[in-house]
Amino acid sequence: MLRLYRLWRMWPRSVQRWGMRLLVLSLITTVYFIISAARAGDHDRSEYITQKRDEKLEKHGSTVNPTPIIGITRDITAKPIIPPKNTSKLKAVNNPSPSKIAASAHLPTAPPKPHLGDIEGLILAANASHEDWPKYRHTLTGIQNKLFKFERPPDAKYNLNATLSDGISLDRMIPDTRPNECLKLQYEIDDLPRASVIIPFYFESLSMLLRTVHSILNRSPPKLLADIILVDDANEEEYLRDPLWDYLIHLPKVRLIRHDVRQGLIRSRMQGARAATGDVIIFLDSHTEANNNWLEEILSQIKRDPHVVVQPLVDDIDAQTIKYGITGGNNIGIMSWDLK
Repeated sequence: MLRLYRLWRMWPRSVQRWGMRLLVLSLITTVYFIISAARAGDHDRSEYITQKRDEKLEKHGSTVNPTPIIGITRDITAKPIIPPKNTSKLKAVNNPSPSKIAASAHLPTAPPKPHLGDIEGLILAANASHEDWPKYRHTLTGIQNKLFKFERPPDAKYNLNATLSDGISLDRMIPDTRPNECLKLQYEIDDLPRASVIIPFYFESLSMLLRTVHSILNRSPPKLLADIILVDDANEEEYLRDPLWDYLIHLPKVRLIRHDVRQGLIRSRMQGARAATGDVIIFLDSHTEANNNWLEEILSQIKRDPHVVVQPLVDDIDAQTIKYGITGGNNIGIMSWDLK
């Protein structure tokens, strides 16, 4: 090395400059080829993993569709919808009173029920308007009474007091837990994007699930809510099959996707995201209650910076008393890159 350095010093300055340039260029070229080789290896490994995953899906009768969903490039496609033999229709009322006729005018005609094994997303209450939701909401009381008479597992299976939950109104009032600063905020609703709310559920208390849906409908501006997509991850309980479908047909903007084989939380979320029609996708658990202005604040933050992922403050619902608690802003939602 010392000899090379002495030889280098003997060369003219112009030769030294060109020599340094060639040395730097060779180093840059070497680094470039190393990075390119590493990326090629990662691509090959990714293709291998994708191929293996597709082979597993094909064994279960599913196909793979390269449709991009919020950064995920592959997902399970929906199977062709097979029209069922029987359809569910609202029963006529014998000698209805004028008040009953006026109330039933808001209710939509029931669409066909999905077969077990079909993966589909249907707009259930297509004729129902979100703006008219408060008018005909009270007409669902009789349907709710029948719905909660179906046999279900004991409370211990749910890890919550499902019996007490079943006796609480699906439209109950909850305390406004927003900080004082948030109470003064004003939102330009016409300028905000529309949202699709994705709710996967598996072995969930029926009243908790429906209270989640009702709270979203009750506390979301109709202009901002594109749809609510429930993803049934192959539930086998009777009350989560046809009885749930018979109830959902009366709710506006609610869509249902059913799996014949359990896919898990993340695949269920991706399936719901693929069916979403809104500009923004919001994932919620099936035992959640939305509070005042919950949607406006989320969408305003995303409109301000479309590259952010917004996480809410989370209040507590006591598992035994089903009481809505105030956490004082200590519980903040988080996410990891596996979307859990």
